[in-house]
Formats: sequence, C-alpha cells, structure tokens
Amino acid sequence: MELNESKISLLKENQNLLKNFERVLKTQKLKINNVSDATQIMMRDKKMTKLRKQIWIYTGCLFVIELLGIFGLVQLWKQGTNIMILVVLGLLLAMSVASFLTSYYYHKVVYICSNCKNEFIPSFKNFFLAMHTPKFRKLCCPSCHKKSYCLEVIR
Repeated sequence: MELNESKISLLKENQNLLKNFERVLKTQKLKINNVSDATQIMMRDKKMTKLRKQIWIYTGCLFVIELLGIFGLVQLWKQGTNIMILVVLGLLLAMSVASFLTSYYYHKVVYICSNCKNEFIPSFKNFFLAMHTPKFRKLCCPSCHKKSYCLEVIR
C-alpha cells in the first residue's frame, strides 16, 4: 500500500507539472508539436529574459549618467555659466543612446503571430509605434494580415 501511495503521489505531482506547462503554453498561444519544440521555446524565453535584463542595465546606466549631467549643469548654472550648448549636446547624446538601444533590441527579436503561428519581423516603424506589453506587441501579421498581440521571442 505504501508503495502504491508513493507512486500515486509521484504521478499526481507529474500531472500538476504537465498542467502548469500546458497553461504556460496556452498563454503564449503557441503550437507545440513535440518535446524539442517546447525545449526550444523555453530556451528562447531564457535568452529573451537575458536580453531584457541587458537593456534594463544599459537604460539604468544611461539614467545615472543623465542625472549626473543634470547635477553638473545645475552647478554650472549657479556659477553663471551659459549652459545652453551643453544642454543641447546632452539631449542629443541621450537620444542617440536611446535610439541605439531601441535599434539593438529590434534587431534581436522576432514575433510569432497568435493567429497563424508564423514568425515574422515587422518594419522598424511598426515595431516602434506598436502598443505592447512586456512580452507581446500588437502587430499585423504579414501572412494572415490579422492584427493581434504577437509573442516576442529572441531571433
């Protein structure tokens, strides 16, 4: 009886793991044909998480540099120095770094249509202007021409 009870509890635990995995796949709206497909999606998700962390670190560094720049400009302004040129240069530098980070992210991701499961790369303009959540972006699929929230995965 004890042996049967332990086997039953192990099977229930495995069943719960499979149900959780199925729930994750349904939320991502992906079609999984075999274990290797599931493994590939999980690996891509880990790489995507790493990419997002990199972007946050770079953005945080940029924010700190901007704060230091603003503090320095305030000090110069208090001394009566004309700082308009420095402000313009600082804004141009911040915008160029932000543009680089956006472009870097764009070139690292691909999207999976939630309707037809097609992988595609939108134009930069559509990527930039689309509404999005942390893992999805509302885009029009070039295959089925349906506009929906598409899953963002690493290339």
